[in-house]
Amino acid sequence: MLTIIEVPGLYVQYFFMAMDHIGAELIKRTNGVEMILRIWNDTAFTASVAVLSEASRDTKRPLGQDHVNALPRLELEPGASIELCFHENGFQVLG
Repeated sequence: MLTIIEVPGLYVQYFFMAMDHIGAELIKRTNGVEMILRIWNDTAFTASVAVLSEASRDTKRPLGQDHVNALPRLELEPGASIELCFHENGFQVLG
C-alpha cells in the first residue's frame, strides 16, 4: 500500500530506477546533461507510470506528502514501449 503512495514508477537523476513492473534501458547519454531512456511494459495490463525526474540540486528539497499524485504519468499499454529524453528541466516523450 505505501509503495503506490510514496514511490514513483520511474525515478531519474543521473541514474535511473524502474519500478511498477516496467523495464527501462539507457539508449544514450549526452554530455552528462541529457539522457534518453526506453521504457516498456511486459505485462498483460496497462501501466500508469508516475515519473520523478530531478537534478541533483533538487534532492536537497523535501518532496512533501502525497508528492506522487503530483507527478506526471505515462500510460503504457501491454507490450508497448516509448523513448523519453530527460534533461535539467524534466523530460519529453520522443515516441
